[in-house]
Amino acid sequence: MCDWLDLFWKWSGTTPEKYSTEGMNQNKGEFEDDFPFFQELISYAIEAINNNVLDEVSVDEIITIMALDNECECILEYIVDNSSDEQIKRIIEYGMVHSQYNARWQIAELIFRRKPIDFGRYLSKLSLDNHPYVRRRALNLINRQKPEIRMPGDGMPPLKK
Repeated sequence: MCDWLDLFWKWSGTTPEKYSTEGMNQNKGEFEDDFPFFQELISYAIEAINNNVLDEVSVDEIITIMALDNECECILEYIVDNSSDEQIKRIIEYGMVHSQYNARWQIAELIFRRKPIDFGRYLSKLSLDNHPYVRRRALNLINRQKPEIRMPGDGMPPLKK
């Protein structure tokens, strides 16, 4: 378990559930990267990626930290540049249904940049996400990639969960 994440939630005065719908309390003038141990969070995720840690708890923590790093996108870029295909697949599988929308839109970017097998289907599924920002990012990426990607409702079988 990542003690840095626990410290972050205490510092921010929010919970993962509340953050997934409301984000940071911008009225306090604080952002995620104002957390005094933000670099330790980033380092924790990078170390887990480097050590090829793929258990469910660790992947969830990596994706949560990626969500918190939504302005800098350091974790996203590190995953794109340094992760194996197996890691990418595992991160996508968990990330597509992760509670943090700031993770899901970055998963769309990850899919677009690494283009795993069936990447178009993944982006099509994210284009139907319940959060408007995730939908918009996925649709923008689909539009940048046409005609390689087919849209939802085009007769393709549904993605497996």
